[in-house]
Amino acid sequence: IGLLMDNLEDAVNNVSKRNKEKVMKAANLAGKAINLTKTTACHSISYPITSYFNVSHGHAVGLTLGEMFIYNSQVNEENCLDKRGADYVNQTVNELNTLLKTQTPKQARDKINNLMKNIGLVTKLSKLDLKEKDIGIIIDKGFNPERVKNNPRLLTKKDLREILYDIY
Repeated sequence: IGLLMDNLEDAVNNVSKRNKEKVMKAANLAGKAINLTKTTACHSISYPITSYFNVSHGHAVGLTLGEMFIYNSQVNEENCLDKRGADYVNQTVNELNTLLKTQTPKQARDKINNLMKNIGLVTKLSKLDLKEKDIGIIIDKGFNPERVKNNPRLLTKKDLREILYDIY
């Protein structure tokens, strides 16, 4: 996370071999992490955004990343899917805030969105020519129970609809 956050903007806007190498290393480490832990809701939601609306996979994942970070930070024992419990998830949220050099999940969301904007990516579905009715397609095609059960917090279709409207 640190490698990516510290180097992605420069790798896109001030291309150099050094910046590209650091981003490639970050991508490789992220792939290794995904191999161990699998993916969560952002990936599941990204597939229909990519398949139906021609948004690259990484961009599609990034669209929901900030809002899902906030959503997952509001975990409690009743809606926690992680067998290690809500305290563990909240500790992880705090660690992620430290890595992102932010104090709160909202600041983390804003930092992620600003990075996306700084490298030329839009952060709103409406800016990608999606219509409000397309939110239903994303929910119907992106709500894969197998993928979202790995999310730390239980995600319902209603919750997902609210998240998608927040980024619309």
